[in-house]
Amino acid sequence: MTREPAETRPRGSGAVRDPRLRAVTAWACLVFTIGTGLHNFVLLDVDLMVRTMVLAGATPERASADAAGFLSGLQLVGTLFVLGNAVGVLAHWLDRAWLFWFVVVVNLGQAAGVVLVPVESLEAAFQLYGPLGLVPTVVTDGGALVLVAVLAVSYARTRVPWGRRVQPAPGRRGAPRR
Repeated sequence: MTREPAETRPRGSGAVRDPRLRAVTAWACLVFTIGTGLHNFVLLDVDLMVRTMVLAGATPERASADAAGFLSGLQLVGTLFVLGNAVGVLAHWLDRAWLFWFVVVVNLGQAAGVVLVPVESLEAAFQLYGPLGLVPTVVTDGGALVLVAVLAVSYARTRVPWGRRVQPAPGRRGAPRR
């Protein structure tokens, strides 16, 4: 099996595919996979659900009755994000447009947590686990927002997945004159 060159020039463009952007993406997805897994299977439990629901205005009895169902749904969604981010780790080795767009979609979904996670959930996590209870959500949701912004800026500037603009060598067509 042959390895792809470190930088490949897409046909007809002034950009190259940037292995550094893919490496940063892969590392970020690895961190998000671990952080989401910790949040999903360590921090997210029935006690957190009950406390969140009570803070949101539910009676303790109603919160206790509904918590297990909400927990199952949230853990299903969290598992999908764990799997999606695990696929994003492949960016380190794969220079594929489909992977770029897959990472963008997964991280857009995860970044939505910045506005979709209720304040009561963050408050409940802080009450139960202290400041460390907020770390997975801040890192995964906030980090996903940053990663999506970086990928969007890269694409907007180059119109190439994983791309960056390159300066033509002096003396070549399109090179600046001295």
